[in-house]
Amino acid sequence: LAGEQCNGGVGFLFYDHFRSYYEESDFCHRVWLAGYEVWYLPTKPIEHLCGYTSNKFDRTEIMRQYIRNSFYSLGVNLGFWGRVTIVPLYAAVMSVHALVHLLRGNVKVFNSDISIFSELLTLRGEISRDRRRIIRKITDATLFRRVIRLPPLSYFVSAVKSNI
Repeated sequence: LAGEQCNGGVGFLFYDHFRSYYEESDFCHRVWLAGYEVWYLPTKPIEHLCGYTSNKFDRTEIMRQYIRNSFYSLGVNLGFWGRVTIVPLYAAVMSVHALVHLLRGNVKVFNSDISIFSELLTLRGEISRDRRRIIRKITDATLFRRVIRLPPLSYFVSAVKSNI
């Protein structure tokens, strides 16, 4: 179904170059922008057998694809103010991530992070084209008010502690 048209003004289902990772989040973002709701069904309609896709790649490649796809999605789906505020902040966090790995001697992760930036530069034309394909019936501000729920501070504290 990748690249095919969907009903309801949402456009296409998935990008052809999103092999895995973040494609469902991107699709939900476009559904919300088109003015529809996304419902969560807390059952398993699909069972992933033994992580078939993720077993094909090493962890660094999985993270590279996830981060690249999330950057691409933000560049396509966010309105102007979201692109000039959220995307640079996300890029700054990823730059710090790359620098920390370089300082720790993990050149593989550093190179992976840097490759994301260079790949996104080559995809600028596609990002711009795909942005024009988005059906936008609500603003970023309206969408964020509807869907963003910040977890309690204890969540962030435990996340930081687990990564130290």
